[in-house]
Amino acid sequence: MKFRSTKASGSFVCSKPGSFELLVHMEADPNCYSYAEFDFRTALPTKLARELDDVAAYMLRHRAGGFVVCAEPPRARRSATYRYCWNQLDAVLLRRNFWLFSATPEELRCEPNWSNALQIAQSAQTHIEPSDHDRVVAYLSAVGQARVRDCLKHCGSGVDSFDAILGLVSCGVLFLDPPDDLSLDGELRLDPPPASETAPIGWLPTIGSSETWSIDK
Repeated sequence: MKFRSTKASGSFVCSKPGSFELLVHMEADPNCYSYAEFDFRTALPTKLARELDDVAAYMLRHRAGGFVVCAEPPRARRSATYRYCWNQLDAVLLRRNFWLFSATPEELRCEPNWSNALQIAQSAQTHIEPSDHDRVVAYLSAVGQARVRDCLKHCGSGVDSFDAILGLVSCGVLFLDPPDDLSLDGELRLDPPPASETAPIGWLPTIGSSETWSIDK
């Protein structure tokens, strides 16, 4: 399994339903370190893994821990076979210290920060001039926390300063505080919020379906 650092979504094929939505959220989350397409055959017997062939899934290394995140297919809630395979997978991953989460593509698109995630993810590939990076980091190191509009003044070498700022957010150099404020008056900081504020994954806890099907732990 080959892990790629975040901001490498162009390396993945978005052919399975929900893969695009998962990639957008992972690209936009500065607490994501790296991820890889997940092969169910690494955790389940081939016969069971085959039942999940249509599921978009990624193994994610996140600041909050290790996860497998999946896009739940339409048949999931009405298929006893799928639920059995899911519970078996949940048990195997738990023994490996990975948590299993899923959400439908619709739920991922309805997540309150979906539009923000799209905007940040689109900036993930922005080329950021090293001098811009250094000036913004030096400025925030001196002041601790500052508005986006003030950081833009220190980021003027590239084509689009705002995209560069969002690119720095995406790659985990900068953190929005609060994370849903992309306005010019939003605050930026160098240090991430405490782990308790981001665990397990900010864009999954309220919509993940793991609790519905997980076995008794």
